[in-house]
Amino acid sequence: MYLKFGFHIFSNNLFANIILIVQLTISVITMNITVGLYNYAYARFDVLENFADDSTAYLSGFIDLYNIYGSEGLAEYKSSLSVSDDTTLEPIMYNYMTDEASYFTCCAYGSETSQVLRLSLSSGSWYSDCEKTDGCINAVVFGGSDYAVDEVYELSIDYYDYSTGTEAEKTFTFKVTGTVSEATGFVGGSTYAQYETVKTMFTTSYEDEYYDAVFIFDYNDEDISDYMYFSSNLFAYAQDSEDKFKTDLKKLSSMGFVSTISDVLDNSEENLQEEMHSVFPIAVSLTLVGVIGIMCLVVLNTLKNRRNFSIYFITGMKWSDCIKICISHVLCIFIGSAFLIAAAFLIAYYADLFNYTHILMLANNALLTSGMFLLVLIISFITTKLMLYGTSPVAALKKD
Repeated sequence: MYLKFGFHIFSNNLFANIILIVQLTISVITMNITVGLYNYAYARFDVLENFADDSTAYLSGFIDLYNIYGSEGLAEYKSSLSVSDDTTLEPIMYNYMTDEASYFTCCAYGSETSQVLRLSLSSGSWYSDCEKTDGCINAVVFGGSDYAVDEVYELSIDYYDYSTGTEAEKTFTFKVTGTVSEATGFVGGSTYAQYETVKTMFTTSYEDEYYDAVFIFDYNDEDISDYMYFSSNLFAYAQDSEDKFKTDLKKLSSMGFVSTISDVLDNSEENLQEEMHSVFPIAVSLTLVGVIGIMCLVVLNTLKNRRNFSIYFITGMKWSDCIKICISHVLCIFIGSAFLIAAAFLIAYYADLFNYTHILMLANNALLTSGMFLLVLIISFITTKLMLYGTSPVAALKKD
């Protein structure tokens, strides 16, 4: 009944209500964009928290690595750049695998990287935390919800056998220990960024048109590194002296882009602040305008319907019932706004706009949206109560 009366008030001032619905929708979306930018950055900060900020570096764009094979080739490459033994280089490796029906990308890290890197998981455990079974490689899977935790899969890698001069196939056994959160993504080793941030370091997409999932593991397991290729990206670790490490990084910088983890975090925070400064003031302004607009409309509708409320009161209603009618009118605005918000988010989701715009929606977005609606509802309730309580219905009728 109250909602019916509230909708009647809504329809009597339809144009103004539609404007408020659009205003509230834009306010909620812009505030969620602000929080989503924050979520995106800090979800990746958590992944990097185990790295030693100044004694670990992320290197990208080392094209020469494409032509290097095996640990011996990497050692020769390191020696050619006069990099000391105090610095450990662990490239990210990749290849492609198949089973009878599917194609996969594999992305592998070195042993030290596997210990400190902690990708965000939606289920299961990180592969280096799980017990190792002989003959089986522990792996986590990105983009493969069909690949269950604790299940074992046999996947094959094609390679060229130089001893026979023919194409050959090597089969490896993988045990899935966890699934990587697709919202946070993984460090894929295919970026080229002079100004490295978590945006450029992480990827939340892969060639899903051709490959079903990405298997992520330690390439030192079961000698699989002999069947994989170096990407252009590496992690570098200082083993003893940070001064030697800095010197080595200067030498390495002649071949690609070099950033310490500390640089990555600082750049990311600076980038985040710039983005939030460009969005947050607009979001706050729009929110204030929306709240004030709804308050004004509540006041206007209460004044316009004061005669009706007085009649309702005389015929047996209470002022509290009249307040419920006003709140029902506000709920009509909420319903319209919620519909538009849901439509906008569904379009963004299916168009993959969250990924392209580096926005991550989490539980705090739902809390923010609910909080904004609740705030408007409370303000509307207080405004209506102050206007109606203490009012004489007879006096109101005479005045009208």
